[in-house]
Amino acid sequence: MNKEFQFFLRSDLKKYRGRYIAIVGHKVAASGYDAKKVWEQARQKYPNQLLTLAKLPKSETLVCLGLSQRSAHAFGKNGDIFQVLCPYG
Repeated sequence: MNKEFQFFLRSDLKKYRGRYIAIVGHKVAASGYDAKKVWEQARQKYPNQLLTLAKLPKSETLVCLGLSQRSAHAFGKNGDIFQVLCPYG
């Protein structure tokens, strides 16, 4: 399990409910309601880091995770690589 995924699972992120967040290491780099804008804001702040993008549910949700981490790597138009957490799917 990578550090971004651990941060996502263990942190109190209630203030971000209903929003997308971009995680770098153990911190939220950007947040908002538009995933593309959040990713772009975080990319400007951390141009050489792997970004992890997650969507927080609006209300409390029971999350059941299997033994494997659920994430996918995606590629931006300019070749940037970022990671998308998919704990609910």
